[in-house]
Amino acid sequence: MNVEIKNCNNIDLGQINIQPNKLNIKLGINGTGKSTIARSLTMSAAGEDLSSLKPFKHENDKTDEYAPTVSGLDGIETVKIFNEEYVSQFVFKPEELIENSFEIFIKTHEYTEKMEAINGLIADAKKVFQEHEWLAQAIKDFDQLAADMRTTAAGSLAGNSKMSKAFGGNGNILENIPEELSSYTNYLKSNSNVKWLKWQAQGNAFLDLDSGCPYCIAPTEEKKERIKKVSEIYNSKTVENLGAIIDVIEKLGDYFSTSTVSTLEGIVKKIEGLNEAEELFLVTLKQQAETLSNHLKKIQNLSNFDFKDKDKAEEEINALKIDMSLYQYLNSEKTQQVVASVDASITEVVDKIGLLKGQIAQQERLVKDAIENNQKEINGFLAYAGYKYEVELLGEKNDIKLRLRHTDGTKAVQNGDQHLSYGERNAFAVILFMYECLAQSPDLIILDDPISSFDKNKKFSILHKLFRGSNSLKSKTVLLLTHDVEPVIDTVKIMPDKFAEFTVASYLRNRNGSLSEEAISYGDVLSFKQICDAVRETHPNKLIRLIYLRRYFDILDDKGLEYQMLSSLFKKAATPYIKNGNDEVDFTPEQKTEIESKISELIGGFFYDELQAVMSDSSQIVEAYRLAANGYEKVQIFRLLQAEHEDHVVRKHISETFHIENDLVCQLSPQKYDPVPDFLIETCDLYIDEKYPPN
Repeated sequence: MNVEIKNCNNIDLGQINIQPNKLNIKLGINGTGKSTIARSLTMSAAGEDLSSLKPFKHENDKTDEYAPTVSGLDGIETVKIFNEEYVSQFVFKPEELIENSFEIFIKTHEYTEKMEAINGLIADAKKVFQEHEWLAQAIKDFDQLAADMRTTAAGSLAGNSKMSKAFGGNGNILENIPEELSSYTNYLKSNSNVKWLKWQAQGNAFLDLDSGCPYCIAPTEEKKERIKKVSEIYNSKTVENLGAIIDVIEKLGDYFSTSTVSTLEGIVKKIEGLNEAEELFLVTLKQQAETLSNHLKKIQNLSNFDFKDKDKAEEEINALKIDMSLYQYLNSEKTQQVVASVDASITEVVDKIGLLKGQIAQQERLVKDAIENNQKEINGFLAYAGYKYEVELLGEKNDIKLRLRHTDGTKAVQNGDQHLSYGERNAFAVILFMYECLAQSPDLIILDDPISSFDKNKKFSILHKLFRGSNSLKSKTVLLLTHDVEPVIDTVKIMPDKFAEFTVASYLRNRNGSLSEEAISYGDVLSFKQICDAVRETHPNKLIRLIYLRRYFDILDDKGLEYQMLSSLFKKAATPYIKNGNDEVDFTPEQKTEIESKISELIGGFFYDELQAVMSDSSQIVEAYRLAANGYEKVQIFRLLQAEHEDHVVRKHISETFHIENDLVCQLSPQKYDPVPDFLIETCDLYIDEKYPPN
């Protein structure tokens, strides 16, 4: 995957290669643009606006020519990045080490598969009841009856319920039409009686405007009272409530026992209102209908069982069977058929409980093993890396939290970021980040300089944990950006048998905004002796060869005569001398000739006086500086001028920073992988041009 980055902060144009399913280590000095790479890739994959990355030098240019762009991220849709922002947002929460501990440590692919199996069994059980189409309608009808017969907190029929409004005052007024209104019987008992009553009531408002009928204009003085009587006795809302109640009772007729049907028929045909016994009957009927409805809903909405109660699952399911002795008012043939069908379905579900319990038991073991394994892995890493902390996954079900405890204490550490050192904090954070990546499986994982702040042992411990364990990022597509050479040495040179299969490394170089990379292979990681030997044998510039030879004696702590002669030469002494404490003794002619011959064999020709003349001639050193092939060589030659630059930071860089790192057994050749930043070379160039103007 070749990714091109344009106009992003200090990168004008650059290309990097990211190999899928491998650890891609990109080594670069500070200022190369590593964080810019991380940020631009993350933002681009997320489809975010990249305008905030526009270089300052182009901030006033409104054209698209210098718009930040990233291309080549084909197939990369999700990116997880480890950086300071990640640590501050997601790690070291007040009561746990990381957000979403359950999703990270427990909710694995295996866990999800097991849950799907359990839910599949539950779905099969629910389907048994869902196939009964009548069940939903029965529930709906029972709920309607219960709603129409609303009761008070004291348990009596509510005065504002439809039942009270329909029957509570004068009984069934449609069954008991007064003699004087008998001529309206067909209207009152029609299916449109409510609409007719509303129309009739509206006309009553015009009875007193004239002696004629407001509906037909015929004389109506003697009929006015009878017309008004209709509205007085037959309120349209009362009739509407009455009709609704009768409809519900008729719908549920098959669910009522014979005696219940008989009692209801008596109530709906009564002239008088409800008496106390009839009201109690209706309240009891309502309660039984409501209870049965709720029972059916519980069956209809059968859902997952609590893991803790799996051993009671059969008992709980059998408890869903309906005892008809509790529903005497509803004990009809129809209801008995419903109950028999429901009970048969429950028996069918119970037959599956054994399999379900087995699945749940497996899930419990899976969660238990996940907790134990994750704790063991993390605590093993902490002990191996020398951190006196342990973690515990505590809680139940989806509310599991990762807690931190010091090995000297008994309580969980609150606000871990306040108790942990900077190194401890970063070590915890990067390991927790690994587990989150394992849980979420992003397409690309970016580690922005994750381990450079640790000592060598902890670096290796973290590197091993991140990429060597069975539960690690080994097979993921990972981009590790660092200015620390040790991860390269460890993976490419020291342990190629463990890392080479899935690791590629390269060196990033940014020259005035042009970003490039050069691959690092096993043969590029050399011992200091190998580097020195290669330079002193092949380099065209004899000054560079001498510099490396002296450094070679220096690292071997060989302060013999060869070293003493080279040291004298670099101090531009007219005659080589031997320093012993504060004493300085000139070489004898015989010693000088002998040592010149030995050094000549090592670098291909050496005469002290000839080279001392070169060292003392600033113009020759300046010429060698201008011909130097890379920044590292320029810094080494610049030192020979013994120039005292006015900027003490620049002086420190030149005299101390870019020595070969003698504490490392292996390193990258500075000839090939130039570690010197542009600004330092530009400073040296400026000094040279001012002090020694070119002809």
